[in-house]
Amino acid sequence: MDNDKDIFNKFYKSNILKIRLANDVYEKYLNQFFNEDLKFFFEQEGINFVADLGCGDGQFEDFVINELKVKDKKFFCFDNSETAIESAINRKIANCNFIKESCLSVAENYKNYFDAVIIVNVLHHLDGLSIIEDAYKLLKPNGLFLIIDLPWENVFQKMLFKIFDFSPQFLKNKFAGDDLLSDGKRPQRYRFTKKQLRGKLQQANFSILSQEYYYLFCFLYFFVEKVLLLVKLPKKTIRKLFYPSFMVFLRLENFLLKLSFFQNQASIYKVICVKK
Repeated sequence: MDNDKDIFNKFYKSNILKIRLANDVYEKYLNQFFNEDLKFFFEQEGINFVADLGCGDGQFEDFVINELKVKDKKFFCFDNSETAIESAINRKIANCNFIKESCLSVAENYKNYFDAVIIVNVLHHLDGLSIIEDAYKLLKPNGLFLIIDLPWENVFQKMLFKIFDFSPQFLKNKFAGDDLLSDGKRPQRYRFTKKQLRGKLQQANFSILSQEYYYLFCFLYFFVEKVLLLVKLPKKTIRKLFYPSFMVFLRLENFLLKLSFFQNQASIYKVICVKK
């Protein structure tokens, strides 16, 4: 976790968020599949105070408040990266209080305080799933818990990480500024499965309300995007080549993810629980 703090300080100081070629493409993807689900979550009766554990630079809050128009909630957003918190504050997002504090220590000060807790793409950066117990402590009775994360099950994800590990160092260095690399090495990630996560949630006395599955091919496209950026093709040219096939795969995987076999391969897993 300490190593990840250094990674994200470097990440948010870099220009990586400004130069990603496919930001618009991925945002269309996010909008297409997440909009309705997320808006429905935040519109649940009784949600007024929301904790985001591991908020990063506030991109998620920016999306929820400014794109989904969720205006009547108060967000308390925690992260242990001072650079991320500075970036989040600079976004000037209404109704958001960004606090530099490890998400693993928040429960000591805010027990039974929040109507909802959200954890987005954080679990795989931790050393285990103990944060789920912390989320339980933070929530009021019948509070809602939203998790969106990356289980270690997708075949493309595993394949591309192996390729990355065996790539020459000069190629790895091209990924500096991304959270894939720190000091020339790929940091270890906590590898959990959807089944392990469900088991931990039930063990912590959460009741699972819904599960959603997203992305079969996103890591493959992420890799292609990086390669195209390295060859320095004009962005307009890359988008012209990249976008049509991307949309074909979107439609294909949207169909495939209705089947249980492909749900097990999903790169992104979203689960909503309630505190018993």
